[in-house]
Amino acid sequence: KIVRIATVANHSVVLGESGTVYTFGADDVGQCGVVPNAGHDDEEEEGNPIRAPQAAVLPNGNGDNDKVVSISAGYAHAVLSTISGKVYVFGQNDNGQLGLGIEHEQELIRNPVQVTPVIHVA
Repeated sequence: KIVRIATVANHSVVLGESGTVYTFGADDVGQCGVVPNAGHDDEEEEGNPIRAPQAAVLPNGNGDNDKVVSISAGYAHAVLSTISGKVYVFGQNDNGQLGLGIEHEQELIRNPVQVTPVIHVA
């Protein structure tokens, strides 16, 4: 069962009741948060679109009881939050829109990365 949907110009993020996040659409700057096809160049302007929903896998350590409860999609990035208040981001980061600070200066993040510290998520 789908409980939340976030859509923007070129990609969509869908949250299932179980806490699984599915994404599809343009993925040229990692906005779908899934591992690209083999041979895909991160610097390419045109990536292969994700044509069917694929699960965005959170990093290890996100326990089964800490499911995603909120999603948001920006023009070329996404933000997920869990029941415990952890925040994960992926996609375009050329203006720091992922909130990762200087540790992640790369312009795109293809896999979900936890944002720390998060003071409060409402």
